[in-house]
Amino acid sequence: MGKRRVTRTEFFVLIASIVCLTLLIGWLYRVKRSAYLIKYRNDIKNLQLAFQQYAAEFDGHYPSADTWCDSLIKYAGVNSEHLVSSWAGDPMFYDTTDPCAEPNFPVQLRFLREYDDSQGKHHYTFIVQWCHFALNPNVEPDSSGDVVLLFSTQGGWNQCGGPEIFSTENYREIDHVGGYVLLNNGDVKFIKPKDIDKLNWGKKP
Repeated sequence: MGKRRVTRTEFFVLIASIVCLTLLIGWLYRVKRSAYLIKYRNDIKNLQLAFQQYAAEFDGHYPSADTWCDSLIKYAGVNSEHLVSSWAGDPMFYDTTDPCAEPNFPVQLRFLREYDDSQGKHHYTFIVQWCHFALNPNVEPDSSGDVVLLFSTQGGWNQCGGPEIFSTENYREIDHVGGYVLLNNGDVKFIKPKDIDKLNWGKKP
């Protein structure tokens, strides 16, 4: 008995199904990314509240530029996960069988768990404690609301500086290249490379 030929109707139904499935996958991806972006922007905005809380407890001053990550975590209850951009591509975890090994990361590691694999080897897993923001050292609580407070930069810890270390690598899409800034008034903005120098970086002390 010969093979049954696919009818034209069945062929078009199959093509339509493939197209619909492709569109659905694309839509779900955009929804997931939009949800993450909303959370990311909210996390950044909450950092401004943490700076305000710190200033209220320390004579109206923001934390020192070279210790600001540690200060916000210690004194303002900031979760270190709010300092991370998963878009940056830096490894979030470090797994090793030698807890004394010194990994080549410019940031601290936080112990997560230990376990035995299927071959009986004992593993230690650490969280790599990145921060993908830098503090503008020229900003204080009484600075103008449009002065940059935090901005996107490459992964590190307690980083500070100006437009020279602004990174556009933490958020990249086909038609969106740039980085996020948190202004002193709490506004969160996406900045394209051509607009970085147009930002208000405040007056140097």
